[in-house]
Amino acid sequence: MLFADTFDGKTFLTSALIYTEAVISLAVVVSLINCSDYASGTIKNIFSKGYSRMQVLFSKITVSAFVTAIFTIVSWIFGFIIGSVFWQDIGTDWNIIILYNLIVQFLLMLAYCAMFCFLASVIKKTAGTIVLSIVIPITSEILFMIINVLVNNKDFNINDYWIQGNITNITNVYATNSEIFHGLIIAIVYIAIFTLLNVWVSRKREV
Repeated sequence: MLFADTFDGKTFLTSALIYTEAVISLAVVVSLINCSDYASGTIKNIFSKGYSRMQVLFSKITVSAFVTAIFTIVSWIFGFIIGSVFWQDIGTDWNIIILYNLIVQFLLMLAYCAMFCFLASVIKKTAGTIVLSIVIPITSEILFMIINVLVNNKDFNINDYWIQGNITNITNVYATNSEIFHGLIIAIVYIAIFTLLNVWVSRKREV
């Protein structure tokens, strides 16, 4: 976790996504990207120029993924600088596991991006998409905490099967190989699910 036994650039780098509100900021920007043409009414003009629904959809997904990369990298840089400057230590024992950890963190952020893009395709209203995209990550933590209390099984944690839960599990320098691999699987599954649902909704809906 952020407040580990040592404080340095590496510790803050791997923990940055939790403490920079990157997910909330991403929710707002991705919602704006994916809903702006519907809100302004320009989507019909885009289709009238011969662009297909899938071309428009994947162009939005591509831009959203690029923005996700920017948000993630900026969060990492900010965390690393803060940790290195305030504790005057960049950290020791840098290894390939740190790289794997960061790659999976990025993929989990892409999973959130895929979810926000899907919500935008369903709602098509900027305000509604922003609100829901912010509310879901926040309320899911509360809901899953209640479920864990009700289940009362130390071998089961529903957060392990949700995006944020895996981000929390691996955003620290002590993340294990199994936690990182589990996060990778969760990221791939959610990216696939939300992207396929987005494609299905985009093909079925009216402009």
